[in-house]
Amino acid sequence: MQKIIKKIFIITLSVMAIITGFLFTVKSDYFFYTSSISETLGPPWQEVPNEDYTSRQYNLDLIDIYEAWAIETGSSNITVAIIDSGIDTDHEEFAGRISELSYNAYSEEVGIAFVEDEFGHGTQIAGIIAATRNNDLGIDGLTDNIELMVIKVNAPGEETYLNSAIIRGIYYAVNSGADVLNLSFGSATADENVRTAIEYAIENEVFVVAAAGNDGNDTPFYPAAYDNVISVGSVDENALISDFSNYGTYIDLVAPGDLVYTTNINNGYAQVSGTSFAAPHVVGILALLLSTGLYSYEEIMQNLLLTSVDLGTEGKDIYYGDGLINAYNSLSTDLIKITFGNVDEEAFQPIWILANETYIISEVPTLENYQFVGWYLDEFYETALTSEYIFTQDTTVYGKFEPIYYTVDFLVDTTLYDQLSIMSGEVIAELPVIEDDELIFYGWFYDETFTERYIEQPVTSNLTLYAKFDEIMYFVRFLDAEDNLIEEFLVYPNDSVNPPESPTKASDELFIYTFNSWDQTFDNIQSDLTIRPIYNRSLNESAVALAPGVDTVYLGNNWVDTGVNFISDELSFNLKNLPNISEVGQYTLVYDIYFENEIVGSISRIVNVIEANTQVTITLNPGVTTIIKGTNYVEVGAISNIGDIEIAGEVDQETVGVYKITYTVNYEGIEYKKTRYVYVIDSDYVPFGDIVWFFEGDDLDEEN
Repeated sequence: MQKIIKKIFIITLSVMAIITGFLFTVKSDYFFYTSSISETLGPPWQEVPNEDYTSRQYNLDLIDIYEAWAIETGSSNITVAIIDSGIDTDHEEFAGRISELSYNAYSEEVGIAFVEDEFGHGTQIAGIIAATRNNDLGIDGLTDNIELMVIKVNAPGEETYLNSAIIRGIYYAVNSGADVLNLSFGSATADENVRTAIEYAIENEVFVVAAAGNDGNDTPFYPAAYDNVISVGSVDENALISDFSNYGTYIDLVAPGDLVYTTNINNGYAQVSGTSFAAPHVVGILALLLSTGLYSYEEIMQNLLLTSVDLGTEGKDIYYGDGLINAYNSLSTDLIKITFGNVDEEAFQPIWILANETYIISEVPTLENYQFVGWYLDEFYETALTSEYIFTQDTTVYGKFEPIYYTVDFLVDTTLYDQLSIMSGEVIAELPVIEDDELIFYGWFYDETFTERYIEQPVTSNLTLYAKFDEIMYFVRFLDAEDNLIEEFLVYPNDSVNPPESPTKASDELFIYTFNSWDQTFDNIQSDLTIRPIYNRSLNESAVALAPGVDTVYLGNNWVDTGVNFISDELSFNLKNLPNISEVGQYTLVYDIYFENEIVGSISRIVNVIEANTQVTITLNPGVTTIIKGTNYVEVGAISNIGDIEIAGEVDQETVGVYKITYTVNYEGIEYKKTRYVYVIDSDYVPFGDIVWFFEGDDLDEEN
């Protein structure tokens, strides 16, 4: 009847959502969660009268909590943080056990007064974990001796959980000493900031338990689906998976979550369903295990999985995970940690097993060139691990390996000449050499037809090598600039070979290489030869440039050498000569370029030394510079104050165009020039637009 009421309530909410136009998802746990908020939608729970429901708490019997209480009931030193809608701070089931460090992550206020629950979800979770036992009222929680740190993450008066508040709540709980976090909310959308906060908790060895989700499908649900979060699904009183419970590979455990009695706001009680209420069962058992003070963080994580009751298909499955939690098994079971020495740590992580049991390690480690012999209980391999060995304490086992050996047979014709035993991965240190007065031994080959010569390499299998004999012959090998084999010849004595095509050598930023010759002759061959190319090396023009400087100085003035620029520090230069600044003239200066103390090229600079008061002036005689095609052009010449003028250039009077006449004076090795431009135009030329003016006289001066 309760399930029918719950489903009718869900359908009603869905219809209301459509009518009001809101887009949200109704879950049996009443949570809608996006990457930014988590929202309550009116819980499908039924408020029940204030009575004693302990006899109807099937969930406690299902997980054997009564037997567990004979071992441990909890410690006030253990703090469970419930990150949710708060708690009914006045509820008598929690009197004196709500931490003063409780925190409102939305308003960022510390204190019990700031975590009052308006909607009930947080209070319902708290009751399953820590309602007072044996008080003849309401329910019994799994442990009533621990402290509850309540982290309220909903906005005031709203059924929304902001991710920012959830994240603040996680960090606050971890930093304030919480041992376990209960996260009964989730979404199909992952949030990286929430993930980071959860990773922070796990790094600080705080257990994180989350509800697996209530969509009844295998879509990953977060935060439950994050690594190292304990993801909890729901079962009913018959230990069958609840129809609303999510499933998938991320499910770790299941716990009662269907029609469970718990506390409610206004000092009341309710009957609830959802994976939200399965998760706190795991939180309660974690609190009991921590209260014993006997187990490490890692051991407790393994304990929950190994002591659960297997349901569904044998072993872990997508519906029940590792099984139904069992409080008595968890508290009464010792675990053994098996670690692995001298093997790949990533491939062989530590494993946990139940104490006082045998365990067969089925995985076989590998080690290159070795074969695995077996597992041993000591690093000296004196005591082998047998299938009958009972583990009574934490144990390190060691893998023993023995080297693999292969046989190498050396055959001459079909007769065994020698035999070696070589460890796998080793190379043959020394090949047998056979002496023969009439034949030459050419070495060992992989095949009887001698097509593939043996090369030194690690031995990885049994091997047969064949000896080759023949008349005396020589190997002639031609190599390229990088000592790679170009071509190989096998020739008789006194023979010659035709060399391969000349190999090229790539130019670099400093040099250009051209093939010159081979470093040995290959006529009348009398021995094995290895022949390499010889290259001429010329300096790359782009590697060297004159530095800008003064190329003309007056007689008696100082001249400063600006040197040469290089693209590499490997080059240097030496100036062979200097200009004679005491004598007028033109001087060619030569820079020798060095590479590793060798002259590899040179570059020249021209420097002119002139008299300070000497000035050669060329003056063009006035004349016509524009003529009509077919008209005679008369060269009027030019005059110079020093030296003779040489005239170069001609005017084609029959062809329209621009013609250049150059006047040159050569004085003391220096050329001085002046230019006249002559324009030949058509007789019918009529200018349009801008008028083009042609100057008469000095059209352009050019001087050295």
